[in-house]
Amino acid sequence: MARRIDDANPQALVGKELMLSHAALGSGVGPVQPVPGVALSANASRVEIPYKVVGIIERETGPFGGAAVVSGLMIPLGRAKAILSATRALTQAIAPDRVSNSPYNSLIVKVQHAQGAQDIEDQIKKKGFFAFSLNDALQGAKRAFIILDIVLSLIGSIALAVSSLGIVNTMVMSILERTREIGIMKAIGGSDGDIRKIFLIEASAIGFLGGLSGVVLGWIVGRIVNFGANIYIQQQGGTPGNLFSLPFWLIGGALAFSITISLIAGSYPAFVLSNFKPVDILKNKIRVGGSNLFTKSLVTFQFGLSIVLIISTVIILQQAKYMMDTHPGFDKENVVVVDASETDPNNIYNAFKESVISQTSILGVTTATAGLGAEHDFLGYSNQGLTAAINVVDPDYITVLGMKLIAGRNFEATNLNDTMRPMIINETMMRAFSWTEQSAIGQEIDFQYKKAVVIGVVRNFNYRPLSEIVKNQAFITSKDKGYSQIYVRMRPGNPKAAIDVIQRAWSTVSPNIPLQYSFLDEDLNNYYKNELRWTRIVGWAGGISILLACLGLLGLTALAAVNRTKEIGIRKVMGASVPNIISILSVDFLKLILIAFLIASPIAWYFMSEWLQQYANRIKIRWSVFLLVAMSTTSIALLTISFHALKAALTNPVNSLKMD
Repeated sequence: MARRIDDANPQALVGKELMLSHAALGSGVGPVQPVPGVALSANASRVEIPYKVVGIIERETGPFGGAAVVSGLMIPLGRAKAILSATRALTQAIAPDRVSNSPYNSLIVKVQHAQGAQDIEDQIKKKGFFAFSLNDALQGAKRAFIILDIVLSLIGSIALAVSSLGIVNTMVMSILERTREIGIMKAIGGSDGDIRKIFLIEASAIGFLGGLSGVVLGWIVGRIVNFGANIYIQQQGGTPGNLFSLPFWLIGGALAFSITISLIAGSYPAFVLSNFKPVDILKNKIRVGGSNLFTKSLVTFQFGLSIVLIISTVIILQQAKYMMDTHPGFDKENVVVVDASETDPNNIYNAFKESVISQTSILGVTTATAGLGAEHDFLGYSNQGLTAAINVVDPDYITVLGMKLIAGRNFEATNLNDTMRPMIINETMMRAFSWTEQSAIGQEIDFQYKKAVVIGVVRNFNYRPLSEIVKNQAFITSKDKGYSQIYVRMRPGNPKAAIDVIQRAWSTVSPNIPLQYSFLDEDLNNYYKNELRWTRIVGWAGGISILLACLGLLGLTALAAVNRTKEIGIRKVMGASVPNIISILSVDFLKLILIAFLIASPIAWYFMSEWLQQYANRIKIRWSVFLLVAMSTTSIALLTISFHALKAALTNPVNSLKMD
């Protein structure tokens, strides 16, 4: 409100005097401005009361985060009651049937204990009123964070498991490069315990360095996130702080976990190699791990986890794309939303509309109290246990936004002063009253202490995310707009020309307030940021797990190639081709991928089916998703296997059969 009076320097209003006036019965300073269609009492007059501005508070938004920002002021409660009593008495004299027992349209209830808030809220709803508690919002946020913690913990656990298995496979692969070294050490007197100590110390050092690298990387990421968050907090007028930090217990736990995993991974090759005889090692008469059930099980498990993550990523991405591409029930394309909450729409809307509607790049202009899309919500209404979302719109709203009336008619500007307020409801609300398209027209609803008559039924539309069902919705219109959202439909093909028109018109009607606008389709798609964010998180986890699984598979292929060196040499001497040799080495590992896919697919299907249940509008999981993932995973595995398989197939058979 301060900006409307003095936009350049609102703080200069402190200490100044404002004159507030209201109508009342009896003598006053002057006559009351006549209201069209209302016969005022002869005793009605204008009363003026001076007030001194003692402070200016920051602008406030509604409790739903997206409600319109409106002008307002605070005056002493006693004076407010006196004004309400006077205006109520005047209204009683003019229109007795329009006066309720209470001049207030909302009530704030403060409970002594939070535990009793839900009971009181339920009692209020039973009486037919709409009720909303801050506890509802807090509980919703709490549930969201709990789900977030569970999902991130699950993804982190899977990533750690895959990484740990990758370390084990890497340690197994290192046996190939250490066999001759271990044989020489044992030949010159090294004991089994000495060899184990070497491997375990090396594993501990690798684990410590890996854990330290992870801690440093986590600290850097935390600093970057903290910097970005503090910039946003400062822009909102808040005090920056250290939001993301690494406590000592977390650093110690990360290092301990990394060292422990490395010790477990290093213990396998340490105990395996220490038991080999030096003569067998130096004569290449040992076989290590290539057909070992343990190592194959690790690779199978790794690929299984990776397949689950990749299938989940594809399904989440498909669901997000489905929600963004699905028609919401109105035409969301080519619509610019102008935020008029900083202005007085009653003063600027008509001039703004006249300025832009005559341009060829503009197809229509309309306005409403509540916005559409993320961070917006309709007003609440409750009557006889039935709740509905209400939006106050102008008569062109339904036409400009491309909504479809399936019964009745649209609002008419000439009928705004009807004794009975016209209302348009959606199909869901019509069914809630057990009406049909034919019987709904002309029905009366108690609304704000007067009757509202249903003049039309609009086809269901989604102004909320598609994860929710379409609830009861209704439109009303008002001559005194106070609207905060202006919708401008552009002609397709040249948005820049339309934006320039809007900018010039806005600069004319509101030169002191900068234009704030967005595109309606983007506002609606903002609902699905979480799905896209999850797609990136799960996708990265799946990609990393596939990479680590391929490293393990690479090690197993190398071990298999070494263990079957003489077999490969004999086959080549007998005339086997390079493709034959590659297929011989590949078939066993492709069996592991097939087993992993058969185990992972039903698991992924079950969890993603459960995840999709939270969406009222959802995709069907198709078999093509599993086929695509199977082909992709098999191709990646074949490329990995072919590296060592091709190398073994191209080796000279003379070298393969030569005895050391």
